[in-house]
Amino acid sequence: MRPSAYVVLPELPLTRNGKVDKDRLPAPVAGAASAPVHIAAGDGDGDGPELAATERRVAGIWQSVLDVSEVPADADFFDLGGTSLSLLRMFEQVNEAFGIDLEITVLIDGATVRALARHVDGALPASPALTG
Repeated sequence: MRPSAYVVLPELPLTRNGKVDKDRLPAPVAGAASAPVHIAAGDGDGDGPELAATERRVAGIWQSVLDVSEVPADADFFDLGGTSLSLLRMFEQVNEAFGIDLEITVLIDGATVRALARHVDGALPASPALTG
């Protein structure tokens, strides 16, 4: 896990017992950790329009769960600040949004929007053929 922001202090505020006084710690400044990243989902890498649409929907869920403004398709969930609890929330929302029942173990193949979108597309029922 990587923090979303850092605050450099000359020394930690301590209580009378010598423990860190969390109430006296300054709050990190929002957006100071790094420049915003952009959603690269569906960037025309030959996976087709279905995957691009799935990547965008998955990226939107990640944005909501991680409370970030943008998510690159190949960024790792945990590098973006994800935790085991937020991972469970994200999977619940993905399964509900797509009407599927993916197992959390699909992240063994990679915890990225692109990898998860491929699993989602594989779990979706095939579209009926159009007849003319």
